[in-house]
Amino acid sequence: MHDDLSSFSLPLQTRLIWHDLVATIDASIHTLRHGVPDPLWWGSARVSYDAQVEEIICELLQAKREILLALEHPGC
Repeated sequence: MHDDLSSFSLPLQTRLIWHDLVATIDASIHTLRHGVPDPLWWGSARVSYDAQVEEIICELLQAKREILLALEHPGC
């Protein structure tokens, strides 16, 4: 255990893996926002689909924020 947590840093390869995960999350969010199964799809099924997509996007954004925060402050 480090006495000074501010001096704790992740190995470069580990940081790169986490940054790749953030990029994957960004790509997933883009796909969810722009990848509508059928542009003519409408009605309650579409409304339900859109609501579920927004929930998933919120979860992905939260995960991204937590990853970035952990990368900024490793060991906390």
